[in-house]
Amino acid sequence: MKEFRPSETEFYLEDQQDIVLSGRVYDKTEKEKYQVLYLKNNSIPYHQQSLKGSRLIIYDEEKHNISIGDVLTIQGNIRFFQPAPNPGNFDAKLYYQKQNIHASVWAESIQKTGDGRYTLSERIKNHLYRFRQKWRGHLYEAMGDEDGGALSAVLLGERQGVDEDLKTLYQVNGIAHILAISGLHLSFIGIGIYQILRRLTGSYTIGGACGILFLVLYILMIGLTVSAVRALIMFLFRVGAEMTGRRYDAPTALSAAAVAVLLWRPLSLYDGGFWLSFGAVFAVLTVVPAMQDVFSRTESASPAKACIAGGSTIYNNGQHASSVCVYLGKAWKQVWQMIMQGLTASIGINLVIFPILLYYFFEFPIYSFILNIFVIPLMSVLLFLGMEGSLFASWVVPLSVLPFRICSKILWIYKMSCEIMLRLPGARLVIGRPDTWQIIVYYGTLFLGLLILRYILLMKKCEERRNQSLLVTKCGKKRDHRKQENRGCQGNQRKQKAGWAVVLLWAVGIVILTVRFEEAGKLTTVVLDVGQGDGIFMKGPKGGTYLVDGGSSDVKKVGQYRLESFLKSQGVGVIDYVLISHGDSDHTNGVEELIERQEMGVKIGTLVLPVQEVWDEALAGLAEKAKAYGIRVAVMEAGQSIREGNMTITCIQPGKLGTETEHRESEIREPEVRAAEGGYESGNAASMVLAVKFGEFDMLLTGDVEGEGEGQLTEQLEEQYRGCTWEVLKVAHHGSKNSSSEEFLRQVKPAYAFISAGQENRYGHPHQETIERLADVGSKVYSTQEKGALIVEVEDGETMKVGSYWSRSEQ
Repeated sequence: MKEFRPSETEFYLEDQQDIVLSGRVYDKTEKEKYQVLYLKNNSIPYHQQSLKGSRLIIYDEEKHNISIGDVLTIQGNIRFFQPAPNPGNFDAKLYYQKQNIHASVWAESIQKTGDGRYTLSERIKNHLYRFRQKWRGHLYEAMGDEDGGALSAVLLGERQGVDEDLKTLYQVNGIAHILAISGLHLSFIGIGIYQILRRLTGSYTIGGACGILFLVLYILMIGLTVSAVRALIMFLFRVGAEMTGRRYDAPTALSAAAVAVLLWRPLSLYDGGFWLSFGAVFAVLTVVPAMQDVFSRTESASPAKACIAGGSTIYNNGQHASSVCVYLGKAWKQVWQMIMQGLTASIGINLVIFPILLYYFFEFPIYSFILNIFVIPLMSVLLFLGMEGSLFASWVVPLSVLPFRICSKILWIYKMSCEIMLRLPGARLVIGRPDTWQIIVYYGTLFLGLLILRYILLMKKCEERRNQSLLVTKCGKKRDHRKQENRGCQGNQRKQKAGWAVVLLWAVGIVILTVRFEEAGKLTTVVLDVGQGDGIFMKGPKGGTYLVDGGSSDVKKVGQYRLESFLKSQGVGVIDYVLISHGDSDHTNGVEELIERQEMGVKIGTLVLPVQEVWDEALAGLAEKAKAYGIRVAVMEAGQSIREGNMTITCIQPGKLGTETEHRESEIREPEVRAAEGGYESGNAASMVLAVKFGEFDMLLTGDVEGEGEGQLTEQLEEQYRGCTWEVLKVAHHGSKNSSSEEFLRQVKPAYAFISAGQENRYGHPHQETIERLADVGSKVYSTQEKGALIVEVEDGETMKVGSYWSRSEQ
């Protein structure tokens, strides 16, 4: 497949190389501090040739006055997109590769070099871009930043203005689809325009042509997304069928849309949005109707039966009372049917997209069924009033006040409902990414159940035809209505029983999908790629979870985008212990984020800190914040251990620096939250050093220990761990020149040395001298810079496998 092959740009150029290029702008977006230009037909001089073919993203911090269609000459620094550094993290390389974009350039200078001529499509795009910016301005001016940003996402697809907390709130509650331009949006807009114009003109052709034109222009304005293209193609099928007097076949339209999207962007097959969009529509067309038909109840079983039946009794006492009760009973019956239909539709859609949500988002919002019962119907109101308010805002501003005010109320209802649901017990079920075989088995049970439902419906129709034929009597014989009713009741009972059998089958599929089939008695350690920082995850032989440090000095929001997403992908909703080596921000700022984001992220059981004598203001502040969020805080002294089965995590130091410590096991204790008053060294030298032992496997985690602390550690290892064979050493201080001395390494002699450091970091970590010292003692050096997350798996304390996220296991 062409999209998988590296482009000429990737093949010949190096990352962060200075280049000069020329290309034509085909799209652009506006950010707060810069604008993003999308270039095609690019040409990059390289020796005696010109590199062509790649589409590029240009970041323009000066926000030059550039139009779509301009030909530019740009000088800047090229950067290639990186794959996901850790399991569960965002894969920038694949994301842009799906759009045939292979690199980005931070522009140092931009010059227009074209003749100023634009094609018709480019002129249309420029007009649409200006219209979108003006529309967006009206929304922000009328509704404020939060509501204006949310409604801009709903109407214009501009999600960059949405508050991050609001975006996460919607996502963890299962209603993030309202912030994307989905098929619902486009169907509402396109079909609405089509039906209005068809009735005004009395012509299917005029109404259909105008609806198609409007929808095409709208999609060009908001951007060509997978869901937008899918909705447009299905809309073309529907309007085309009505214009030609043919029957609209939705499954055929859906299939044609899927083929068209994959021909347009083959790598959409790896896009969660593709599967969610087509999966939801597939569910609406197949699973939902079958469920609603099979599980529908007869009139006698409805909640309105009592009131309707009571109406005949009241009728004898008063005609008016009887009419009111019958009316209320019928109204309640209709409301109840609408609620049950909405709930059935929500369940049916979620049954189909359940594995997709787990594969791409790792968790499932339990109460999303309830939320979507009213969220989706209210979306039609929000879209209509948003469009109406936007129209009035351009012409008669006072008339836009009421529609926008109602839109704000609807958004407020969404937000409050999500916050309430999030406080309910079990609101989020963090399961992790399922294996491929689990997804296959789940869909096998789902489609088998669907076939059974189809068979039930087929038998029901055959029985109805047979019953109707029996109503035709011969020779004037009377019809036995009681037998007909009995047959109908028996048919309904068989249908209900078969339906519940299908429910049981689907429940088995859900259990298989959600259970994590992992080997017992295995220790898994992952040195996470957090850039210039530290973050080490361990899963014990009995399922206990541990995080040693978590921070970065060069990755923004490392807690949310590196740590949290990884933990959720592994099915970790609660970290049992978070152990902090020392107070530097590149070891703690990600943990601070986890503490603050517990309600929507990953919860923490116990925060473990070094002895209080070495605390600085950072550690004291971290302990205070943890307690404020209801997290237990404990200290771990030299010689104390955390035990899980035959695995132990033992603190070697610090004790009081310059004193001896004895090796003992005791419970970690809760401290009084305060900073050290002096007399003890803190910082890197006082890093908490941990020895992890699991059977014959030994691993040493050193934080940033150096100087006096490393000297004391070397003495303690010689006294207390003489003869120990260290399989893995987490190299201290990111491989700096001043850590991992010759004396220390001669004492440890690790088989593998893991280094956590950021790419092209300003400190030059890891230092070449450190790497040479490690090589001198026979260590194999692995770095997160080169391999992404580093992974060690130890089975039964004996067999060890070492590898990385970017490559397979090597031993």
